[in-house]
Amino acid sequence: FVLVFSATNAAHEEVIDVILASLAKSASFLEQEHRNINLDGVVGYTILQAELKEAVRTWPHTDPLSWSQRTATVTLVKRLDQSLAKAVTELEKTDPKYYREFEPLLIWTFWSVPHEWSSTDPSLAYSSGRTMECYDETQSDKCMTLLLGTWYTQKSN
Repeated sequence: FVLVFSATNAAHEEVIDVILASLAKSASFLEQEHRNINLDGVVGYTILQAELKEAVRTWPHTDPLSWSQRTATVTLVKRLDQSLAKAVTELEKTDPKYYREFEPLLIWTFWSVPHEWSSTDPSLAYSSGRTMECYDETQSDKCMTLLLGTWYTQKSN
């Protein structure tokens, strides 16, 4: 996603305009429906927020042709900041248990990957032939809260 925003030749500018228009519609939906967005939706918008902030941070300042697109992206980030704050507050009120368990995921910096993590060790990837176990939502949530370190908070309440 960030790579698409960083490329600024003429062919990519049109694609970026289409993407920004779609994301603006998505932001409008969040603005209108922030009271009704569930945890999964808020996490998705938070990931988008992190990606857009990174795109703005790395956007080349030397390309005057894409300056209006960068400005549109900055505006979109501000809209997401405001709407997500409302959505997170609403989520905290309507589903406090889930909120406490998954609160770290609701902060955009959680999704900001450190620049030092620019490569991976291919030997750590699962082989394509690996059989997968299915987890129900309860098992999946417990696994995530254990990874986040919030399971103990949940257990003590």
